[in-house]
Amino acid sequence: MTDNISFEQETRTKIRQTNSGTEQAKISIEFNNGESACIAKQPPKVRLRWNKINVSAQEVKNCRGKVVKSETKILKDVSGYAEPGRLLAIIGSSGAGKSTLLNMLTWRNKSQLYMTGDILVNGVSMGADISSISAYVEQDDLFMGELTVKEHLMFAARLRMDASISDKNKSARVQEVIHQMCLNRCENTMIGKPGITKTISGGEMKRLSLASELLTNPSIMFFDEPTSGLDSYLARMIVDSMKTVAKSGHTGCTVICTIHQPSSEVFEMFDDLMILAMGRVVYHGEIPGALQHYADNGFPCPRNYNPADHFIMEIAIVPGEEEQSKHRTRIRKLTESYEVSSVKMRVDGMFEEEKIRGGGEMMIQKSKVKQNHYNTGYLTQFHACLVRAAKLTRRNPALKIKMFENLFIGIVFGLIYLRTFRAPYLSTEVGDINGCLFLVVLNTSLGATFGILNSFPGELLVFRREHANRMYSSGPYFVAKNLAEMPVYAFYPIFMCVTVYFLAGFYPHAANFFYFYLFVVLVISTGVSFGYMISCLTANQAMALIIAPAVIMPLFLFSGLFLRSGNTPAFLSWIKYISWFYFSYEIALYNQWNAVDHFVCPSSNMTSQTHATCFNNGYDVMTSYDIDPQNDISLNVGCMFILFIGFRVIAFVALYFRTRIPT
Repeated sequence: MTDNISFEQETRTKIRQTNSGTEQAKISIEFNNGESACIAKQPPKVRLRWNKINVSAQEVKNCRGKVVKSETKILKDVSGYAEPGRLLAIIGSSGAGKSTLLNMLTWRNKSQLYMTGDILVNGVSMGADISSISAYVEQDDLFMGELTVKEHLMFAARLRMDASISDKNKSARVQEVIHQMCLNRCENTMIGKPGITKTISGGEMKRLSLASELLTNPSIMFFDEPTSGLDSYLARMIVDSMKTVAKSGHTGCTVICTIHQPSSEVFEMFDDLMILAMGRVVYHGEIPGALQHYADNGFPCPRNYNPADHFIMEIAIVPGEEEQSKHRTRIRKLTESYEVSSVKMRVDGMFEEEKIRGGGEMMIQKSKVKQNHYNTGYLTQFHACLVRAAKLTRRNPALKIKMFENLFIGIVFGLIYLRTFRAPYLSTEVGDINGCLFLVVLNTSLGATFGILNSFPGELLVFRREHANRMYSSGPYFVAKNLAEMPVYAFYPIFMCVTVYFLAGFYPHAANFFYFYLFVVLVISTGVSFGYMISCLTANQAMALIIAPAVIMPLFLFSGLFLRSGNTPAFLSWIKYISWFYFSYEIALYNQWNAVDHFVCPSSNMTSQTHATCFNNGYDVMTSYDIDPQNDISLNVGCMFILFIGFRVIAFVALYFRTRIPT
């Protein structure tokens, strides 16, 4: 098991115990050569206070023709505090409002909610700028699986640490965090994708999430359910790491976490506790006070019983059955008792004291918040994203499969439409060759489109999280990804082009083969653009896979094979101008038949009906498909480029507006 790491082989850890012998007061990590790796500056001491936080969600329903607005209260008059050097745990049953409170404190996911109340950082209301001094470790661990642990941390360091810090110092800071989080043995291991490729363990993923946020040495750290999905041993390791973070440095970090059903060993590691039930505070203060609070209200904790389980069991509410729950009276009793307690008066007094004290050192910190929201410039963001995108593309296991897929499809198409290369064209072969050309257009288009729809939405989840953490802008990310993938889409089609072109006996000229290859690359690139557009316009992968076929079908029908352009209904004729199937099929036919000057017609003993299908030259073939050879085919190529660029522009605009950071 990779979590059982022989950490002593890599570092020497010096721990000075307090008088009680139970608390680690200082941890100093050194490399084997004795040089200190302390690169990041010590964060300022931060006191976080919040007062009377009320959060509600408004719903608009249409009831019998009338618009009815309803409001659901999520948090009600929640007040609290978090101190530097201490670990605060927020517990409660499902639906108590734990994650909502954390989101409000970090100024995240507020678009659908209405909030009132005050949040002060050292006496200053920072709003969304709190992200400049804090870090947020979400419940789900999302990474680019093709990167190694060290590569992921280096990417984060380049974009999250100050631009004035050299790459050498950033690398040293990464190595320090790797040692601190006990990730030494897996630092060169690929992270992997759960369910798809082999991954590092769950505990290592959690510690990697924590390590990513530790790089900048933040003043405040927020954790949303950091122990979910872990066994008791790994959960204790994660909380122990959080405890170390809170106690590290000269001033200590302010650490807040929501946690679900902690074990008794984990529970003992917390310094302060907030208990929520139905959006109200049951208790907030030191842990011994919580036991006394429950006991004073007639709910003492049994001996040899996990206090966390007891606290939650007494106030547990089944979602959807709030009104019928027998625990409502207990919650009312505990919350009302807390509201008039000396503990609550102390919490209120701390807020008023902080308000009077004012900003102090945090005033300086807030004034340094950059207006563009990012620690690095757009050029640095683009370079880091491009390097990562190139690694992701090169290591994508689907790349090798794509090569074999194209080779296989080229052989299958070529054998089905097999004919002697350079042999004169029979008039009866025109339909077969045209069908083969259309299959090439169809296969490359759908393969490219659905390949993106199956992969890009998953990457968007990582992008949204990193973008919300203000690591990079949507522009550098999108451009870098497009540039990194273009060589791949230009490379793998050559396997299909070579096999199908010579086996199916397309026009035997080097220039025509070269144009055929470029045309296939353009078709694939346009299909990829369409996949990007659908992925960015839809909410998730499932919706994208539903919408894409519905949009592709009319574009497919107006390709010119199933319905001649001259027979198209006037009110639907505009569809062909946004169909790359239409333009690409005309380009393919033009490239194949433009230089053919004669056909071998059926013999004279054929029926007159067969004689009618005889083509004299390539001009007749194109005319039969309503293609005017006199028109410059470059117009179709230009339209393809417009669609190729237009789809990507729409995708970027959709991505930008869906993920832009509020100012």
